[in-house]
Amino acid sequence: MIFARDILMNKQTICMKDLFKFKKSLWILSFAVFLPYFASGMIAAFIMVWLRELGASFIDVGLINTVSNLVLASSFFIGGILSDNYGGKPIFFLGLFLTFLSSLIYGIAAWLPIWFLVGLGLIFGRIAIGFRESSSFQIVYETSEKHKKGSSFGLLSTFRQLGYIIGPIIGGLIAYFFGLKAPFILAPFIILMAIPLIIKIGLKENKSTNLSISSSFKEIRKLLNLSSGVSILIFLSLWDQFFLEIGNPFYMIFLNEEFNAPPYMLGLCFTVMSLSTFVFSMVGGISSDLIGKRKPLITLGTLLMALSVGLVAFAFNPWMFVASYFIAGVSTAISNTAIPSYFADVLKERASTIFGFKFTLMYFAGGIAPLISGWIIQVFNSLRLPFIINFIGLIIEIFLLIIFFKE
Repeated sequence: MIFARDILMNKQTICMKDLFKFKKSLWILSFAVFLPYFASGMIAAFIMVWLRELGASFIDVGLINTVSNLVLASSFFIGGILSDNYGGKPIFFLGLFLTFLSSLIYGIAAWLPIWFLVGLGLIFGRIAIGFRESSSFQIVYETSEKHKKGSSFGLLSTFRQLGYIIGPIIGGLIAYFFGLKAPFILAPFIILMAIPLIIKIGLKENKSTNLSISSSFKEIRKLLNLSSGVSILIFLSLWDQFFLEIGNPFYMIFLNEEFNAPPYMLGLCFTVMSLSTFVFSMVGGISSDLIGKRKPLITLGTLLMALSVGLVAFAFNPWMFVASYFIAGVSTAISNTAIPSYFADVLKERASTIFGFKFTLMYFAGGIAPLISGWIIQVFNSLRLPFIINFIGLIIEIFLLIIFFKE
């Protein structure tokens, strides 16, 4: 009995060690993903401020954000189609080029202070995100071993989140010492460093049939049906995004106006969320691979997000927001590894197209929700009510997930 237990423990140890071993191409991809998120993180906090300083009205800012969110939603689907048609590597390269072009436009705007240029840079940057995310999914889908999908997506998510953490800190320090223009001028040079990296990724020649957007919709209809796990997960992702966006725009307003929280606490919320997502990305991916099933982790991620929203919906202390953001970061880390791993497990063709299609539907669904929650706050004069609705929606989602999602 003891001998058998020792053999089992040794097998588990070997599996754990194996899950930390990744192909060279995945390490290169992860660092190539880190650099644009690091560069974007340097400037993200200042874009809206800069638009206002350059003379954009509130209507202008709203219009730019609406357009950029629409192109972001569309870019995931288009990026997925292109990745399936031509392979992930060239489309990731295209995403990097668009990221570079976006940052270059920001740099030009530093010398030609026209707010339209900043808005144009934001739109190109959003297109680039969809292309990079869809194509990086395709590269992991092609290169990672079947038993290490979760760990591979965990590695990618860890480097992405590292860029989110370091970028704003470095960008803030540069802006403080050298002025607001400095991060925008430096960003293109950082993104350029990623281009030679992506060239080194070795992938098999793509042999997929090239499809147009209309043909891709027909293929999606063939691959998806009401009883498939992928279809149900896409529907639940739409449900999830809609209810999350009911509350998302108003977290900081609720914290500030209802609890009179000091400014440092607003920043602390985002810091703990970024750190928890960074720490738990690899944990979530490896756990998913060790369990061998994706549904338990997807359910856990949803449960944690419901707990996070519940802390805010029934908050009586501002520190409950900090706890909420920490738990939301853990939930994001788990979901960002388990869900793409499930798609990579079950989809044998057009995986990037369907993965991008999911994100496109999510962003369109999420775009409607803030209008509804703004109306609710205005009519019922309650900042808490949208979060209660958000919480109820997520509780229903958990039951739907458990009952209808079959792995």
